[in-house]
Amino acid sequence: MFFKNIIYIFLLSFGALLSAQNSHKVTFDFDACDKGNYSKCYKNLPINLFSDLDGAKMQKEAFDLKVKQLIQEYISHHIGKELLKIYTNSNSKKLGITFWVNSSGQIEKRLFSSTIKKHRATYKKLKFLCSKLDFDKKVNPLFKDYLNEQYTLISEINQDTTATKDQILQMPPNKPAFDVSKTLPIYSGCHKLGSGYTPEEKYIAERKCIEYNISQLIQKKINHPVIWSVEKKLSSNYNMYESKITTYLMFSFDKKGKPSNPKALGILPELENEALRLFTMIPKAILPGTLDGKPVGFSFNLPITYVTAKKDVTQQLPEFKN
Repeated sequence: MFFKNIIYIFLLSFGALLSAQNSHKVTFDFDACDKGNYSKCYKNLPINLFSDLDGAKMQKEAFDLKVKQLIQEYISHHIGKELLKIYTNSNSKKLGITFWVNSSGQIEKRLFSSTIKKHRATYKKLKFLCSKLDFDKKVNPLFKDYLNEQYTLISEINQDTTATKDQILQMPPNKPAFDVSKTLPIYSGCHKLGSGYTPEEKYIAERKCIEYNISQLIQKKINHPVIWSVEKKLSSNYNMYESKITTYLMFSFDKKGKPSNPKALGILPELENEALRLFTMIPKAILPGTLDGKPVGFSFNLPITYVTAKKDVTQQLPEFKN
């Protein structure tokens, strides 16, 4: 998504107002905030995160990538060390963030989630940092594509001790790297894809087959009353009609081909809970993935997407009085 970010932060430290030229270089003294009320501690200081980003001279894809990199540096600089501690002993090295951007370019604070929400203190800081993002289409017309849209950023944790604190978050590769020594977990039918495939084409086709089978199962098992309840909540509270909503189900296949370590990332807890419920229905693969002939684990990110219903026409009709 394309951003214009003007972040206002009022830094109070011993009664003095601190400032800096680069937004992601400003250091928040989170511990100085009374009872963790960051909004009162930091406000009204303009920090232009994307001030040097000239979207008019960039292609859409390159612009989007640069925006994500700036956000990663911004988050890494402020809570990078805390993220490293959280992920030191974690099986997954991915940090996920998702939120809804309204028509004014502001973040809906109640429609925010991250894969670190169990770590309450760091999660609160992360939510505060993201709440300062501002997508202003008046500054750059490219930002209009991100209004009334869900934004998701999935980053990999870099645990290289030689990296600076601004390099802790990195973009994952666009697609899994092919390795001729690897084989994927196999479901029935996905290993009989016909002849004429190169090894890489076979690998890609098998992965698509796995994702298709899981997606088809989810479509059949989804709890529609939960979705209807969410639609009502989004439409009544946020006027979100015909909006594309995605919940990401992140999990791994273990060395035995069994789905494990699920995490859900969605803008509402109801959607995340439903994704985790659906995860329990994903069957074990008939054959595990291998590397050099030995069983290994594989990670998957599966998006579960739906579009909210149209606004009820009766709500738009005028009332007639006798």
